[in-house]
Amino acid sequence: MKGTAKIAAAALTALWIAGCAVKQVPPTRYYALDFTPSRHQTAQTPRFDTLKIVTADPTRIALSTALFYRRDNLLQPYAYSRWSETPLSMVENILAVALKEAHVARHVVTADSRARADALLEISLLDFSQLFTPHRPSAGHMLLKAALIDPKTGQVIRSRLFEASREAPTPDAEGGVTALQRCTEAVIAEMTAWLAQR
Repeated sequence: MKGTAKIAAAALTALWIAGCAVKQVPPTRYYALDFTPSRHQTAQTPRFDTLKIVTADPTRIALSTALFYRRDNLLQPYAYSRWSETPLSMVENILAVALKEAHVARHVVTADSRARADALLEISLLDFSQLFTPHRPSAGHMLLKAALIDPKTGQVIRSRLFEASREAPTPDAEGGVTALQRCTEAVIAEMTAWLAQR
């Protein structure tokens, strides 16, 4: 009888511990890039009639909703923090709005559009993560490759790497998101000015 009681007590203790463990798991938090493009008119007249944004060289960071950080050159996802959409999708949509509002093109469409374009903007998101380095505050880091392409010939008209790093206000996922939002603003502002040049 005593042995049965001990087994029952041990089982109840195990269930209680398991219950506590489940309760301690925090819910996943979802983040989105909260960026409103400037309405400052960059171009007097649109450089392009229709500009189509296409993506290339998909990377793990670009196509995953995981929120990544780097420490000791090791890329890791936060356990309970994610993007609401993939970084590539968010950057692409924000860029389309920014270029339209800056009058870089009369129409800006993305790859799924059937519209014919007089220029293609090919973008590759190479890095979009929070970097932790010893004895320094963590920082958001964004690296994006862009190429302006003639759709008729397939020739590259011009290309450039855009890079931005911004200090994170806190050494956690939320701080990383804030830093990456600032990186996105900086990169898209540079890209807008670059594309407006004739």
